[in-house]
Amino acid sequence: MIKIAHLTSAHPRYDPRIFLKMCSSLSKDYDIFLVVAYGLGSEVKNNVNIVDVGVNTLGRLYRMTKTVRAVFLKAVELDADIYHLHDPELMPIWPTVNHQRETCYFRYA
Repeated sequence: MIKIAHLTSAHPRYDPRIFLKMCSSLSKDYDIFLVVAYGLGSEVKNNVNIVDVGVNTLGRLYRMTKTVRAVFLKAVELDADIYHLHDPELMPIWPTVNHQRETCYFRYA
């Protein structure tokens, strides 16, 4: 089954656009992972694997450095076929994630 990872360092875990409209609707046909930085722990809900890399409430600079690094490390660990980045600060990690795989698709929205 194709594995899709949605990555966010700023949005809440149940953001309606990401969790409901994208992840939950795709989970019927794909293996879906939602990587968040929210601090509530990991869980499976609506057949979506929510992976929490920790809290990001220490300000924008922390989110754009340490939180992005935590999301990147989890993205590499997941080894997904498709990555969907939801925050502009995640864009610099894309070349490194792409370099880890032979073929990898990317979408930013």
